[in-house]
Amino acid sequence: VQPGKAPHWPGGFSIPKIFQDVDHIIVLPTLRTHQLAGFTMGLKIFVGALPQNDRYAMHRSLYFLESIAEISLGAGNVRLSLLDARQGFNAGGPDSGDLIEPGIMIASTNLAAADAVGLALLKATGTTSQLSATPVWEHPTIRRGIQVHSPGLSAATLTLLSEGVENIAAIKEQLHA
Repeated sequence: VQPGKAPHWPGGFSIPKIFQDVDHIIVLPTLRTHQLAGFTMGLKIFVGALPQNDRYAMHRSLYFLESIAEISLGAGNVRLSLLDARQGFNAGGPDSGDLIEPGIMIASTNLAAADAVGLALLKATGTTSQLSATPVWEHPTIRRGIQVHSPGLSAATLTLLSEGVENIAAIKEQLHA
């Protein structure tokens, strides 16, 4: 595939045909940091669908973090992200790290929005120095995800329904920082 909004993939990339054959894709990411990408959630979940040669090309790119956000454009029919933040890693990651247990689920029809809230949650729980130093909306993967999935999304336009979420104030603070 060669999505028009994916300039960081000048030669396109390959994805399984089933993504084009189904009407709806629901992604089920978990809340985790990632040593190379900073974090791994809904936008990055599609890296696992790429063939190895495309993954190698992505990792060699000067726009590695931005290219992550463009992969889901190849599927085009992502309808829901259910980010499992009942527990996750706020350091180390993605396979092991410092375990946290926020005890929540983050759901959105917008991949970038779900990841922005997930990143705010990581920051609210005390995460890596790299993620802590970068405002949510300025992280290259989030910024590019917003550009390709939902121009205009910001802390001011994001609506959080947060009944029973104990640390919602800290999450909102990170979203508005």
